Amino acid sequence: MRNISDWDEKFKSLPFERIQEKYRVIKSTEVLNRTTSEKQPSRILEVGPGLNSICPDLFPSKEVVLIEPARTLYEYNKEKFFDRSNVTVLEKTIINFANNSKPLVFDLIVMNGVIHELDNPRAELSKLMQLLEPRGTIVISVPNNQSIHRLMGVALGILASPESKTDMEINLQQSHNFSPGTLTDLIVDLGLSVRLLETSFVKPHTHLKMQEWVDEGVLKEKDLDKLFELSKIFDPFGSEIFMAARPANPATWAQRIM
Repeated sequence: MRNISDWDEKFKSLPFERIQEKYRVIKSTEVLNRTTSEKQPSRILEVGPGLNSICPDLFPSKEVVLIEPARTLYEYNKEKFFDRSNVTVLEKTIINFANNSKPLVFDLIVMNGVIHELDNPRAELSKLMQLLEPRGTIVISVPNNQSIHRLMGVALGILASPESKTDMEINLQQSHNFSPGTLTDLIVDLGLSVRLLETSFVKPHTHLKMQEWVDEGVLKEKDLDKLFELSKIFDPFGSEIFMAARPANPATWAQRIM
């Protein structure tokens, strides 16, 4: 069982994470715009919005539910959206929310930087999928264990393999990491079909070293923008994976959520 309070404190002080979040939001917004261009969602669930919720502003007229297990992050979002009647903020885990939300279902579920934080990703995602409409979409982002900086770590003898736990993952109590392939396997096993799979933001070194370079002026904003723009050239070795998926068989999915 994870210590959420300990994770919350360490997460907020994590070097370079606020910068990484900036580009995560840009890419997630792009993916959401692409995946909802044909049909706008009417009811949206955003899991673990942290300090950078996307859906309330991207879908200002739609019903949005935010669930956040960390107390201070829940309070932050509760205060941020206190005057938005279409936004509900709940202090809940995935399991707790899913067990108490039927027959409520969503046509869009968004999970940015969440799956690798779960104690049991397969079990918790399976539970959450009971709340996804048969023709709904789930959009996910997660760190990529095939990122250039991890591959360099292996080449330099710092990591035994790209899947090895980094000091940051250990410090944040993260039990799992994913590649585009292993994330695809998980999602397909849950009965979903992958509609979009890309990686983003080229990160040549660790969070700590990247923050040092920023603080020293080695990396300026224009340089960070270029690392983001280079994503297409270096895909699938960007630092984060972005995926959109839908139920592979809507007819059988409908029976599953009844």
